[in-house]
Amino acid sequence: MKTICFRCNEIIRPGLDDVHCSSGLCMDCLIEALKPLYRRRQKREGYFDCFGTARGYCDQVNCSYRKICIHRTI
Repeated sequence: MKTICFRCNEIIRPGLDDVHCSSGLCMDCLIEALKPLYRRRQKREGYFDCFGTARGYCDQVNCSYRKICIHRTI
């Protein structure tokens, strides 16, 4: 069974081309969906509210969301 992003229709996990597909969010759509929530939390925790803007580098080394923001992985 393949998994398709229900927001952008990107194939997240390939599988058999049958009528039944699983759905979820691809990493880019997940990050877009989490931006408002994580930015509020960053601000509350005393960090810059910059989630989703890093492109390979972030100087906020203790931020809880650094890994997903930089490496785009959970």
